[in-house]
Amino acid sequence: MTDHAMNAGQVWYGPQAWSYFSIVIGIVMILIYRWFHVNALNATRKQLLAFTFSMTTYFFAMCSPLAYLGHMASFSAHMFQQSLMYMVFPCLFLVGVPSNWYAHWMKIPSVDRLFRLMTRPLVTVLGFNALFSFYHFPIVFDTAMSHPILHTGYHLLLQVTSFQMWWSMLTPIPEQSRLSDLKKIAYIFGNGVILTPACALIVFADHVLYNTYSNIDPSLQWLSPMDDQQLGGVLMKIIQELSYGIVLATTFFAWHRVERAKDKEEIASITMVFPNGGEA
Repeated sequence: MTDHAMNAGQVWYGPQAWSYFSIVIGIVMILIYRWFHVNALNATRKQLLAFTFSMTTYFFAMCSPLAYLGHMASFSAHMFQQSLMYMVFPCLFLVGVPSNWYAHWMKIPSVDRLFRLMTRPLVTVLGFNALFSFYHFPIVFDTAMSHPILHTGYHLLLQVTSFQMWWSMLTPIPEQSRLSDLKKIAYIFGNGVILTPACALIVFADHVLYNTYSNIDPSLQWLSPMDDQQLGGVLMKIIQELSYGIVLATTFFAWHRVERAKDKEEIASITMVFPNGGEA
Protein backbone atom coordinates (compact mmCIF):
# COMPACT_ATOMS: atom_id res chain seq x y z
CA MET A 1 0.00 0.00 0.00
CA THR A 2 1.38 3.43 -0.90
CA ASP A 3 2.01 6.11 1.70
CA HIS A 4 -0.78 8.17 0.14
CA ALA A 5 -3.26 5.30 0.46
CA MET A 6 -2.20 4.64 4.05
CA ASN A 7 -2.65 8.31 4.94
CA ALA A 8 -6.07 8.33 3.27
CA GLY A 9 -7.05 5.28 5.29
CA GLN A 10 -6.02 7.01 8.50
CA VAL A 11 -8.07 10.07 7.57
CA TRP A 12 -11.25 8.15 6.76
CA TYR A 13 -11.03 5.16 9.11
CA GLY A 14 -8.18 5.81 11.54
CA PRO A 15 -8.13 7.36 15.02
CA GLN A 16 -8.33 10.91 13.65
CA ALA A 17 -11.55 10.15 11.78
CA TRP A 18 -12.97 8.38 14.84
CA SER A 19 -12.23 11.47 16.92
CA TYR A 20 -14.08 13.70 14.47
CA PHE A 21 -17.01 11.28 14.39
CA SER A 22 -17.02 11.14 18.20
CA ILE A 23 -17.19 14.93 18.43
CA VAL A 24 -20.27 14.94 16.20
CA ILE A 25 -21.92 12.16 18.23
CA GLY A 26 -21.17 13.98 21.49
CA ILE A 27 -22.59 17.29 20.26
CA VAL A 28 -25.75 15.54 19.01
CA MET A 29 -26.24 13.82 22.39
CA ILE A 30 -25.87 17.14 24.21
CA LEU A 31 -28.33 18.90 21.88
CA ILE A 32 -30.90 16.09 22.24
CA TYR A 33 -30.53 16.14 26.00
CA ARG A 34 -30.87 19.93 26.07
CA TRP A 35 -34.00 19.84 23.91
CA PHE A 36 -35.65 17.16 26.04
CA HIS A 37 -34.66 18.93 29.25
CA VAL A 38 -36.27 22.15 28.14
CA ASN A 39 -39.40 20.47 26.77
CA ALA A 40 -39.99 17.35 28.81
CA LEU A 41 -37.16 16.00 30.93
CA ASN A 42 -37.05 18.44 33.85
CA ALA A 43 -33.78 16.92 35.02
CA THR A 44 -32.72 17.51 38.60
CA ARG A 45 -29.45 19.24 39.50
CA LYS A 46 -27.94 15.86 40.36
CA GLN A 47 -28.94 14.47 36.97
CA LEU A 48 -27.59 17.50 35.12
CA LEU A 49 -24.29 17.10 36.98
CA ALA A 50 -24.09 13.38 36.21
CA PHE A 51 -24.82 14.00 32.52
CA THR A 52 -22.21 16.77 32.38
CA PHE A 53 -19.58 14.46 33.88
CA SER A 54 -20.60 11.65 31.54
CA MET A 55 -20.07 13.84 28.47
CA THR A 56 -16.80 15.21 29.88
CA THR A 57 -15.62 11.62 30.28
CA TYR A 58 -16.78 10.79 26.76
CA PHE A 59 -14.96 13.70 25.12
CA PHE A 60 -11.78 13.11 27.12
CA ALA A 61 -11.74 9.42 26.20
CA MET A 62 -12.64 9.77 22.53
CA CYS A 63 -11.56 13.23 21.39
CA SER A 64 -8.40 14.03 23.37
CA PRO A 65 -4.80 12.92 22.69
CA LEU A 66 -5.59 9.90 24.89
CA ALA A 67 -7.44 8.29 21.95
CA TYR A 68 -4.45 8.74 19.63
CA LEU A 69 -1.91 7.53 22.20
CA GLY A 70 -4.01 4.48 22.99
CA HIS A 71 -4.22 3.51 19.35
CA MET A 72 -0.69 4.30 18.27
CA ALA A 73 1.71 4.21 21.20
CA SER A 74 0.57 3.01 24.61
CA PHE A 75 -1.39 -0.03 25.79
CA SER A 76 -1.95 1.57 29.20
CA ALA A 77 -3.47 4.63 27.50
CA HIS A 78 -5.68 2.29 25.47
CA MET A 79 -6.87 0.47 28.60
CA PHE A 80 -7.46 3.74 30.44
CA GLN A 81 -9.58 4.93 27.51
CA GLN A 82 -11.57 1.68 27.53
CA SER A 83 -12.06 1.90 31.30
CA LEU A 84 -13.56 5.37 30.92
CA MET A 85 -15.79 4.38 28.02
CA TYR A 86 -17.13 1.13 29.50
CA MET A 87 -16.91 1.61 33.27
CA VAL A 88 -17.52 5.34 33.82
CA PHE A 89 -19.35 6.90 30.87
CA PRO A 90 -22.37 4.50 30.75
CA CYS A 91 -22.85 4.65 34.51
CA LEU A 92 -22.93 8.45 34.63
CA PHE A 93 -25.06 8.70 31.48
CA LEU A 94 -27.76 6.35 32.82
CA VAL A 95 -27.86 8.28 36.10
CA GLY A 96 -27.90 11.62 34.31
CA VAL A 97 -30.92 11.01 32.06
CA PRO A 98 -34.32 11.18 33.84
CA SER A 99 -36.52 8.10 33.83
CA ASN A 100 -39.33 9.76 31.86
CA TRP A 101 -37.03 9.96 28.80
CA TYR A 102 -36.56 6.19 28.85
CA ALA A 103 -40.24 5.64 29.66
CA HIS A 104 -41.17 7.70 26.59
CA TRP A 105 -39.45 5.18 24.30
CA MET A 106 -40.72 2.16 26.23
CA LYS A 107 -44.26 3.12 25.29
CA ILE A 108 -43.50 1.78 21.81
CA PRO A 109 -44.33 -1.97 22.08
CA SER A 110 -41.59 -3.16 19.71
CA VAL A 111 -38.95 -1.09 21.51
CA ASP A 112 -40.14 -2.35 24.88
CA ARG A 113 -40.01 -6.01 23.78
CA LEU A 114 -36.56 -5.62 22.23
CA PHE A 115 -35.26 -3.80 25.28
CA ARG A 116 -36.56 -6.44 27.68
CA LEU A 117 -34.90 -9.13 25.58
CA MET A 118 -31.56 -7.30 25.41
CA THR A 119 -31.43 -6.45 29.12
CA ARG A 120 -31.90 -9.89 30.66
CA PRO A 121 -29.33 -10.05 33.50
CA LEU A 122 -27.72 -13.28 32.31
CA VAL A 123 -27.38 -11.88 28.79
CA THR A 124 -25.90 -8.59 29.99
CA VAL A 125 -23.41 -10.02 32.49
CA LEU A 126 -22.06 -12.58 30.02
CA GLY A 127 -22.34 -10.43 26.90
CA PHE A 128 -20.00 -7.58 27.81
CA ASN A 129 -17.50 -9.62 29.82
CA ALA A 130 -17.22 -12.36 27.19
CA LEU A 131 -16.74 -9.84 24.37
CA PHE A 132 -14.24 -7.82 26.38
CA SER A 133 -12.20 -10.89 27.33
CA PHE A 134 -12.29 -12.22 23.75
CA TYR A 135 -11.13 -8.85 22.44
CA HIS A 136 -7.98 -9.09 24.54
CA PHE A 137 -6.84 -12.40 23.10
CA PRO A 138 -3.60 -11.32 21.37
CA ILE A 139 -4.57 -12.54 17.90
CA VAL A 140 -7.98 -10.84 18.11
CA PHE A 141 -6.56 -7.62 19.54
CA ASP A 142 -3.77 -7.28 16.97
CA THR A 143 -6.14 -8.09 14.10
CA ALA A 144 -8.67 -5.50 15.24
CA MET A 145 -6.03 -2.83 15.80
CA SER A 146 -4.65 -3.30 12.30
CA HIS A 147 -8.07 -3.09 10.61
CA PRO A 148 -9.72 0.26 11.46
CA ILE A 149 -13.25 -0.69 10.39
CA LEU A 150 -13.14 -3.93 12.40
CA HIS A 151 -11.67 -2.04 15.35
CA THR A 152 -14.40 0.60 15.26
CA GLY A 153 -17.15 -1.99 14.89
CA TYR A 154 -15.91 -4.07 17.81
CA HIS A 155 -15.68 -1.03 20.07
CA LEU A 156 -19.21 0.02 19.15
CA LEU A 157 -20.37 -3.48 20.12
CA LEU A 158 -18.52 -3.23 23.43
CA GLN A 159 -20.11 0.16 24.05
CA VAL A 160 -23.61 -1.17 23.47
CA THR A 161 -23.06 -4.22 25.69
CA SER A 162 -21.51 -2.06 28.42
CA PHE A 163 -24.72 0.00 28.52
CA GLN A 164 -26.71 -3.24 28.72
CA MET A 165 -24.58 -4.39 31.65
CA TRP A 166 -24.95 -1.11 33.56
CA TRP A 167 -28.68 -1.01 32.86
CA SER A 168 -29.12 -4.15 34.97
CA MET A 169 -27.39 -2.37 37.88
CA LEU A 170 -28.90 1.12 37.48
CA THR A 171 -32.29 0.52 35.87
CA PRO A 172 -33.86 4.02 35.89
CA ILE A 173 -37.39 2.66 35.31
CA PRO A 174 -38.63 0.68 38.35
CA GLU A 175 -40.97 -1.52 36.31
CA GLN A 176 -38.06 -2.48 34.04
CA SER A 177 -35.95 -3.70 36.94
CA ARG A 178 -35.43 -7.47 36.92
CA LEU A 179 -33.26 -7.65 40.03
CA SER A 180 -33.93 -6.90 43.67
CA ASP A 181 -31.30 -4.86 45.51
CA LEU A 182 -29.86 -8.06 47.02
CA LYS A 183 -29.63 -9.71 43.60
CA LYS A 184 -28.00 -6.56 42.19
CA ILE A 185 -25.27 -6.90 44.81
CA ALA A 186 -24.64 -10.47 43.64
CA TYR A 187 -24.75 -9.28 40.02
CA ILE A 188 -22.07 -6.65 40.69
CA PHE A 189 -19.84 -9.20 42.41
CA GLY A 190 -20.32 -11.57 39.49
CA ASN A 191 -19.25 -8.92 36.99
CA GLY A 192 -16.06 -8.27 38.92
CA VAL A 193 -15.20 -11.96 39.15
CA ILE A 194 -15.85 -12.73 35.47
CA LEU A 195 -13.60 -9.92 34.23
CA THR A 196 -10.73 -10.74 36.59
CA PRO A 197 -9.09 -13.51 34.45
CA ALA A 198 -8.67 -11.16 31.46
CA CYS A 199 -7.00 -8.52 33.65
CA ALA A 200 -4.85 -11.13 35.38
CA LEU A 201 -3.68 -12.51 32.04
CA ILE A 202 -2.46 -9.06 31.04
CA VAL A 203 -0.89 -8.14 34.39
CA PHE A 204 0.94 -11.42 35.06
CA ALA A 205 2.02 -12.33 31.53
CA ASP A 206 5.78 -12.93 31.30
CA HIS A 207 6.09 -11.41 27.83
CA VAL A 208 4.55 -8.66 25.71
CA LEU A 209 1.24 -10.06 24.47
CA TYR A 210 0.41 -7.62 21.70
CA ASN A 211 2.49 -7.03 18.61
CA THR A 212 0.72 -3.69 18.18
CA TYR A 213 2.75 -2.24 21.07
CA SER A 214 5.93 -4.33 20.87
CA ASN A 215 7.79 -2.09 18.41
CA ILE A 216 6.70 1.42 19.26
CA ASP A 217 8.86 4.43 18.39
CA PRO A 218 10.99 5.02 21.55
CA SER A 219 10.22 8.75 21.36
CA LEU A 220 6.55 7.92 22.05
CA GLN A 221 7.24 5.60 24.97
CA TRP A 222 7.34 6.57 28.63
CA LEU A 223 7.52 2.97 29.87
CA SER A 224 8.93 -0.25 28.49
CA PRO A 225 6.35 -2.30 26.53
CA MET A 226 6.20 -4.85 29.37
CA ASP A 227 5.65 -2.27 32.11
CA ASP A 228 3.14 -0.45 29.91
CA GLN A 229 1.18 -3.69 29.43
CA GLN A 230 1.09 -4.45 33.16
CA LEU A 231 0.03 -0.90 33.97
CA GLY A 232 -2.81 -1.21 31.46
CA GLY A 233 -4.17 -4.32 33.17
CA VAL A 234 -3.88 -2.71 36.60
CA LEU A 235 -5.65 0.48 35.47
CA MET A 236 -8.52 -1.48 34.01
CA LYS A 237 -9.03 -3.50 37.19
CA ILE A 238 -8.72 -0.51 39.54
CA ILE A 239 -11.22 1.63 37.61
CA GLN A 240 -13.57 -1.33 37.31
CA GLU A 241 -13.43 -1.98 41.06
CA LEU A 242 -13.92 1.70 41.88
CA SER A 243 -16.96 1.96 39.59
CA TYR A 244 -18.51 -1.26 40.86
CA GLY A 245 -17.63 -0.35 44.45
CA ILE A 246 -19.51 2.94 44.30
CA VAL A 247 -22.58 1.32 42.76
CA LEU A 248 -22.33 -1.59 45.19
CA ALA A 249 -22.25 0.75 48.18
CA THR A 250 -25.19 2.76 46.83
CA THR A 251 -27.20 -0.40 46.21
CA PHE A 252 -26.36 -1.85 49.62
CA PHE A 253 -27.43 1.27 51.51
CA ALA A 254 -30.64 1.46 49.46
CA TRP A 255 -31.40 -2.15 50.37
CA HIS A 256 -30.52 -1.45 54.01
CA ARG A 257 -32.91 1.54 54.13
CA VAL A 258 -35.73 -0.55 52.70
CA GLU A 259 -35.13 -3.34 55.23
CA ARG A 260 -35.07 -0.85 58.11
CA ALA A 261 -38.33 0.69 56.92
CA LYS A 262 -39.89 -2.79 56.82
CA ASP A 263 -38.66 -3.51 60.34
CA LYS A 264 -40.17 -0.24 61.61
CA GLU A 265 -43.49 -1.05 59.96
CA GLU A 266 -43.53 -4.49 61.60
CA ILE A 267 -42.72 -2.99 65.00
CA ALA A 268 -45.43 -0.37 64.54
CA SER A 269 -48.01 -3.02 63.62
CA ILE A 270 -47.09 -5.12 66.67
CA THR A 271 -47.37 -2.04 68.90
CA MET A 272 -50.85 -1.33 67.55
CA VAL A 273 -51.96 -4.88 68.34
CA PHE A 274 -50.30 -4.96 71.77
CA PRO A 275 -50.24 -1.31 72.91
CA ASN A 276 -49.13 -2.22 76.44
CA GLY A 277 -46.46 -4.68 75.41
CA GLY A 278 -48.81 -7.64 75.74
CA GLU A 279 -49.47 -7.12 79.50
CA ALA A 280 -52.83 -8.21 80.86
